[in-house]
Amino acid sequence: MWRRAEDRRFDVALVVDIAESMDLWQPVVREFRHLLERLGAFRDVRVFQLDSSAPRQDDLVLTAEGSDVARGWRELVDPAGERLILVATDTIGSGWRSGAVSGLLARWGAVAPTAVLHVMPRRLWHWGGLAPKPVRLSAPAAGVANRRLRARFGAAPPGEPGPEAVPIPVLEQSPEWLAEWSRLVARPGTDWTETTAILADTAAEPETSEVPDEFLEDDAEKQVLRFRTIASPQAFELAGLLAAVPLNTPIMREVQRVMLPDSDLSVLAEVLLSGLLQRTSNDPSERDPAVPTHEFGDGVRAELLATGYRSDSVRVARLVGDWGEHDPGLRSFKEAVDYPEDSEIPELTAKNASILRIQQTDTAASLKRTPPTTSEPNRQHFRGRSHLRVI
Repeated sequence: MWRRAEDRRFDVALVVDIAESMDLWQPVVREFRHLLERLGAFRDVRVFQLDSSAPRQDDLVLTAEGSDVARGWRELVDPAGERLILVATDTIGSGWRSGAVSGLLARWGAVAPTAVLHVMPRRLWHWGGLAPKPVRLSAPAAGVANRRLRARFGAAPPGEPGPEAVPIPVLEQSPEWLAEWSRLVARPGTDWTETTAILADTAAEPETSEVPDEFLEDDAEKQVLRFRTIASPQAFELAGLLAAVPLNTPIMREVQRVMLPDSDLSVLAEVLLSGLLQRTSNDPSERDPAVPTHEFGDGVRAELLATGYRSDSVRVARLVGDWGEHDPGLRSFKEAVDYPEDSEIPELTAKNASILRIQQTDTAASLKRTPPTTSEPNRQHFRGRSHLRVI
């Protein structure tokens, strides 16, 4: 990979995708940015932000970090050819599926060394809007733009690439992948570099559908069954655990950390990208642990709870109650478990209505499960809340 050098030739423009789905990955991107800065291998590391939510290239918004002023794509390009452009993304935004961002990559790749840093592991790439193919790349000199790369794809790229199509490497965030790309850019030789890439074209036609048809299924039972079929076992287990509590990023992270300590961030990403959840808050920066920002679709929470164990739902309720002990709504989860007959029902407010609704769903689901055996005392959680009426 890149090493500290006396003659640091290149700058880096790190373009961070800030579409809604990237909220989960921002800590990972910040860590990568700090790594680039600590390496000392670059003259400068400049950070830009790209909102890939827009399906049309003209509507994509590119800004410098800390600024709301829109920038043109040419502003990232160094006239001397000594700036690398690296786009950090999960490829979930609408602009990736429509081809809008690929058109932008083609413009950058025509004049600068350009690559996509995929924040998700390769096993999840098919959930996004890019379909990179195995490729062998070779550069005639250090620091050349992508349009000058020689590319040999193992299989023909999909579609008919135009004459201006440019190979854009798509890299997994790992030392091995980044090392291959760094050698291609900084120390090219006679050997070929094996990686994955797309052929980006400025003339790419927008797709008519942005969401796979299977993600539009309305029936809750079928939605859960489909997710169980395509998801990893850990992701399905996590979805069942999260069904017992209100949802925002801090709570979801805490439940995963405690209940599935051997899982990584990609497992939570599977749940968030499953189509089972919708964002309910318009403010992606919301950090109040008592305010849910996501909700399962109609009937999905109950279906997921029915697939799990009552004891696990109890553990999660206690976990969230302890974690949010300073908030009456979250604290009530633990109280309803530990003292189902004696705990007070919080006064219904706009803030806690969704939380009480979740407790009501938990109660209904627990009544459908097999009654506890004598070896499982005090498992009838939320029994005292079965009369709740939340509107």
